[in-house]
Amino acid sequence: MERSRPSPRPSSRDLTVGQTAQLVAEPLDAQGKVLSGRSVAWSSSRPNVATVSATGTITALSPGNTIITANVEGKSGVGAITVAASPVVSVAVSQTSANSLSGRPSSSKPHHVTRPGDRSPVGR
Repeated sequence: MERSRPSPRPSSRDLTVGQTAQLVAEPLDAQGKVLSGRSVAWSSSRPNVATVSATGTITALSPGNTIITANVEGKSGVGAITVAASPVVSVAVSQTSANSLSGRPSSSKPHHVTRPGDRSPVGR
């Protein structure tokens, strides 16, 4: 009885960067019945886009597409994975130590301003 190729479930998946998902490989016999207890070797065609663990857990790393392959006893099945950039959900605005809101460099010391015609700093 010859076995057909393993069938990863789901056969395709859309993820965003940072998400994980679980794939399951089902080795099938010639009649399409699931063969349990078989070892599965997983691989990713583009591990910079998504990696896959020995248990079939996918981790999305960067935007792009990859093919995840499940190999069982010399037979292979594949699943297509599309990874999108994480969506922007909010924007936070804050002042950094490198620039003030005026566009001038800031420092850890307070700025002292002199009045026109006066040589003594204001705020001292």
